[in-house]
Amino acid sequence: MKRQTWKRKVMAGILATAVVISGVPSNGILFPVDQVSAETEQNEENDIVFSDDQIEALEEQGFEVWDDGTLWGYTGTKKEIVIPEGVRCICDINNSEVTKVTLSSSVTTIGSYAFCGCENLKTIVINDGLKSIEDGAFENCGELKNIELNEGLERLGAYAFYECTALEEIVLPNSLRRIEWETFYGCTSLRKVDMGQ
Repeated sequence: MKRQTWKRKVMAGILATAVVISGVPSNGILFPVDQVSAETEQNEENDIVFSDDQIEALEEQGFEVWDDGTLWGYTGTKKEIVIPEGVRCICDINNSEVTKVTLSSSVTTIGSYAFCGCENLKTIVINDGLKSIEDGAFENCGELKNIELNEGLERLGAYAFYECTALEEIVLPNSLRRIEWETFYGCTSLRKVDMGQ
């Protein structure tokens, strides 16, 4: 029992120190409540990309989207798809039948493992808006052969093209700021990487 009391006192001391160091006021409120509420409402309004009617129409085409512009699945039957305008982030496609994907200009991020499981994906067409390809985005897309990275792309995540065994050549744009570790791990057919200027 003494031991647990001692641990509680130590934890309370650590938490109190953290509060003092972080500069949180003694009342625990960082911003006036009405300011936080107004900012939250404004952010929620700015984050809405798709109305309920638009979401329903996209669902009829097989696209599963959130109102903030996040695509989190494709259940349609088309083998070649165009990501709808307004989608900002692709979180998950998870459709092994898709062979070609064309991104709309509104897509800024291909999320982690977004195309993992798309083993028949051969081609992806990227438009100028893309800024980041996250970790494992195309992991195990063994048929992916054609991808042209856009100027404006800034980041390639770890394992982004892991085990893309058909990928033979890739051109890295001058805008690229960061390539994470083992981005091209297991790309056994990769023979040429053009680093640009």
